[in-house]
Amino acid sequence: MTRDADREAVARELSRSRLAVLPSRAEALPMVLLEAMAVGVPVVATRVGGIEDFVGAAATYVPVGDSRALAASIITLLQKPDALASAGEAGFIRVRDLCREEVVFDRVKHIYASAFAPPDADLVDSEPTQRGVAA
Repeated sequence: MTRDADREAVARELSRSRLAVLPSRAEALPMVLLEAMAVGVPVVATRVGGIEDFVGAAATYVPVGDSRALAASIITLLQKPDALASAGEAGFIRVRDLCREEVVFDRVKHIYASAFAPPDADLVDSEPTQRGVAA
């Protein structure tokens, strides 16, 4: 299988899901949440690692280790189709806006400019843009 075929297969399988749930105690930035959001699958997760930084308000968050809150959040979302659809759309928009090629390029360019600039350099022109990104 090619890398593109693998991505397509993952997207196809995730799109069959009604909800992506990741009740982790520790994570960096789990790709499964980004992949789920990219196909409009709503997310329930814990606020660990980089999850909240990237996912933002597009997820329903539960406290780490709180299985009752996790179950309640899952049940509530699954019983409310409109809330489920809205959460899925919010995640899709967030991934679309944060992962667009020009947004990623601007961020990488800023990182390199910051890393290699003299300490007294003015980096205002190299600030990454946030075109179309809602916090």
